Amino acid sequence: MLNEIVAVHMADPTMQLWPEANPGGLIEAYIETLPSDRRFVVGFPEAIENRLRGVASAKQTPQETAARLRAIASRIEEAVEKARASGAGEGREWAASEPDFLTLARLARYHAQKQLAAYELAWRYRTGDGVALESARRELEAALKEWLALTELTTGLYSDLMVFGPHDHAHCKHRLPYVRHDLETIAEHECVWADFGRFDFGFDFGGPTSTPVNVPVCRREPYLWRHTLAPRFELATSETAFSTGRGFGWAGAGDRQARALPSKPCAELRSAVRDPQHLPRNVRYGDWIEGRGAQSFRVRAGPGRFLAFILTPGGNSRKRLLEARDDHVEIVFPEGEWRVSGIVLRREPPQAAPALPPLPKTGPRPMMVHVPPKYAVAGQPLKITLRVSPIAQGLRTRLHYRPFNLLARFKTLELQGSQPVFVIPAEDVTSQWDLVYCFEIPGQHGGWFHPDPHTATPYWVVSTVPAATGGGSAN
Repeated sequence: MLNEIVAVHMADPTMQLWPEANPGGLIEAYIETLPSDRRFVVGFPEAIENRLRGVASAKQTPQETAARLRAIASRIEEAVEKARASGAGEGREWAASEPDFLTLARLARYHAQKQLAAYELAWRYRTGDGVALESARRELEAALKEWLALTELTTGLYSDLMVFGPHDHAHCKHRLPYVRHDLETIAEHECVWADFGRFDFGFDFGGPTSTPVNVPVCRREPYLWRHTLAPRFELATSETAFSTGRGFGWAGAGDRQARALPSKPCAELRSAVRDPQHLPRNVRYGDWIEGRGAQSFRVRAGPGRFLAFILTPGGNSRKRLLEARDDHVEIVFPEGEWRVSGIVLRREPPQAAPALPPLPKTGPRPMMVHVPPKYAVAGQPLKITLRVSPIAQGLRTRLHYRPFNLLARFKTLELQGSQPVFVIPAEDVTSQWDLVYCFEIPGQHGGWFHPDPHTATPYWVVSTVPAATGGGSAN
């Protein structure tokens, strides 16, 4: 059972806080959360780009993560049933342990649904596809059911003041506002889809946003500092002047001032506060720029006709049909006083979203043979060999390696052929750190890692010795 419990914590790359009480943050922050091991698990934006561009990768996709979480939940539940049937599920120890196991199973199922919802929403952000919202809503409704079941399971068993950190003490029922807020987020996106369809350009008027440089790494997620900016929109402040590089902005000086939305507490955005009161809402219309006198907002949109929607703070919009001149569209604000929350431009007629390519299906795993080197000699190149069979035309293999230092980034070498011989450069072999490495064999659809992270330690580690003691070849 311990392996099952550990697997729940490891399989979901979004669990950055104590998972027994935390739903993984708001859905828009969840999308941005990077996997703990990006060499083996793909983040949502990267997964979308890979699918759009047909990039072959062996990394675990959100769909595969969701499937693993469901499988883990099923194995936990089956183990609990076996314990009950065998008579082992008796006594005080079991009475205290069984709810913990079932809680972990519910958490796994919840995050399986949220993984799929986040993927659909990431596809929406990348392509503007409104159909993805239907799938995201369906998955989040299922996730809410799991969290409600989790709340019912643990109410009366777990304390309302369970402590999971210095500022995190609550019961999972106190996290329900976060889970429900995810569905509110989808509802806002559905309103945008109903009002504007698949638009080409969106500009959110308001105050500037920036990530402070002196905050810890764990608080540098973009959403924590840009949550006042509507997704799929570019930020435009009263000082955003048009430039060729930017491609949008004010075409000249004028009397205008931004009214910004106040930032929300980071702890609430990360779902770490009991009964949150300051979750983001009305992001598109809640901030604005107010001005006086005729002014022009310019967009390099390309040739053609565009329907411009002028968004106002009351949640309404005005339409104008505009013709691009020299590939630029000018949205002119009239004399007098005005307040605008944003601008949406949609090409006429509207363009369809790109077709969603089919999900990759990995074929049978090839046989891979590798003999790790005995050691590496500092300051000398290190040879790494692999043999793959059966031989496939156009077979490529990647070697990912780095020092045994968690702060170091992986480097990648790629070769063709079924018996590649990689050479790690001498400058990457130092006496300060041992080396860690693995292989990736990208297939036509998906791929494989060696060692297989599902069945073995996912890396090889080779010790580094000083040149004076290294002698000859390490192979």
